[in-house]
Amino acid sequence: MVDIDEEVINICRRFLPSFHQNSFDDSRAELHFTDARKYLEGSEDKFDVIIIDLADPLAKGPARLLYTQEFYQIVKQGLEPDGIMSVQAESAGWTELQNFTAIANTLKTVFPIARPYLAYIPSFNDEWGFISASENLDPAKLAPEEIDARISTRISKELKSYDGLTHFLQGKPYRATNESQTNDSNVHLFHYSMDKRNPRQYRKLKIKLQKSK
Repeated sequence: MVDIDEEVINICRRFLPSFHQNSFDDSRAELHFTDARKYLEGSEDKFDVIIIDLADPLAKGPARLLYTQEFYQIVKQGLEPDGIMSVQAESAGWTELQNFTAIANTLKTVFPIARPYLAYIPSFNDEWGFISASENLDPAKLAPEEIDARISTRISKELKSYDGLTHFLQGKPYRATNESQTNDSNVHLFHYSMDKRNPRQYRKLKIKLQKSK
């Protein structure tokens, strides 16, 4: 696990034991407190799976350069030939598709296979987007029965949300993507700005995304 903020991990260790269930102390776990891009650039390891759960691509945020073609190229180089990556891709709600589609199309410029999917997140009260990308593995080609069989052979307890049918919760409206892409010099960003008319209120400002050349 790579995280840039050691203090947050320490707080989670102390106050959220029901969430992590002592996973940080598992003998198989390695913790690295550094920038994820820097870590992958300096690592010679190859991974079967890379799961990326980042903060939003805020204009001056620490994660903004982890949503680009250049970073996804680094991720691709860090994967085994049959490896796969998964990334959270912002809201996939009907009125908030721009971020989701920008990330999807950026991944499609790097990986031959990029499959968007979504899940309802109760705490967000929203459909949230995710994207799996790979050089060779296509998760859409797995049959529901095969997924259920794999789960049953590897996990003894019943999962609360994932099974063979959940795997294919990829509604057609969410598969349609626009032409937006991002690279290091053209990052799709949004940020919050104080509303001058009411200093106690913040309004969401979106920076118009331009196509990469």
